[in-house]
Amino acid sequence: MNFDEFENKLRGQPRREIPREWRREILGPLRPPRTAPAGWWRQLLWPHPAAWASLAAAWVAIVALNRAATPDAAPRQVATRPSRDMVLAYQERQRLSAELASDRSEPPKPAADRPRSHARAKEAVV
Repeated sequence: MNFDEFENKLRGQPRREIPREWRREILGPLRPPRTAPAGWWRQLLWPHPAAWASLAAAWVAIVALNRAATPDAAPRQVATRPSRDMVLAYQERQRLSAELASDRSEPPKPAADRPRSHARAKEAVV
């Protein structure tokens, strides 16, 4: 009997359904056990667990290096009184600022007294 005769014989036979108990017995071990949902985080991490693990390890290393680089207790700056030289320099600066502010020879004109640009007389220098 060759292959074509065998196929023709199979096509001629009616198909029978596999009994349900056989189906459960055969396919049962292949099905994953029904458990509680794994959660959204497991679904997020599942496609590439090695990539996520390496990313987490990198963050742990960054945090560890950051902690090692900064001292535990930063030195506190204690408020001290300015020295006598600093006080004198500040007073001198204030005095010079006041002197420069009062040194203006002529106070600025109020806006109403200023001539308008279109009303200015044109002068020609010859």
